[in-house]
Amino acid sequence: MSDESEGKKPRTLRATPPPRSPRPQGRETQFDRYERPRPGDNDRFEERPPGEERARVFVGVPMPDAAQMALSKLQAELRERPELAWNVSWPKAAGLHITLQFLGEISPPRARLVGRVLEEIAAGFKPFTLDLFGVGAFPKAGRASILWAGVRSGAEVLCKFQRELETRLIQNGFAREEHVFEPHLTLVRLRMPADLRAVVRQYAKFGLAGIPVGSVHVMQSELLRGGAVYTPLSTAVLGSPTKSEQSA
Repeated sequence: MSDESEGKKPRTLRATPPPRSPRPQGRETQFDRYERPRPGDNDRFEERPPGEERARVFVGVPMPDAAQMALSKLQAELRERPELAWNVSWPKAAGLHITLQFLGEISPPRARLVGRVLEEIAAGFKPFTLDLFGVGAFPKAGRASILWAGVRSGAEVLCKFQRELETRLIQNGFAREEHVFEPHLTLVRLRMPADLRAVVRQYAKFGLAGIPVGSVHVMQSELLRGGAVYTPLSTAVLGSPTKSEQSA
């Protein structure tokens, strides 16, 4: 994303329910089940040399600075809620993102392959904006383990991008996602389930509009004592020719 785009201040909005992705028969939605595929799910698709280092990798859309500031204020308000006063893990504002595909633990060559696939897909998409709407919980508000902000405008583009990404990754030997993709941004994780129905009701009309999306990233996730640390491994700019096209 350009500095100019990141400088735009998202505007608040009144939220309405987002469009939902079609639900293929036999596949759960992320609202049915919140667990991600286990690290190492893609091990069976490639041989693992002894001593080879691997990393937890996912593909995601990071939030620009202005959106990070607004979401940080929301997190500060949520910290005052007694239901969220303990037993929680707060993602740092700088690491807030929308996950498109979680890949588990993969090798550096596989991560580079994902970067090339991502670059080819991103070339066919134009930069766009998205709106965050409301607050919800996985697996349900009465027994929540994750509190999230949903996506309203822009959800269709994210779903289309994710479908193309998943198809290309399956063709390259990666496992299919266990859930139907439902765009959302994780605000807080709970170590033990809690009743967050009052929180969800209070922030049902939370909204943040006009968030620019100009790139998608392959990210490494490191789970440290102070929280997860995300490091970009590669970046694919929307609407930009691939490196091979540029050199042709």
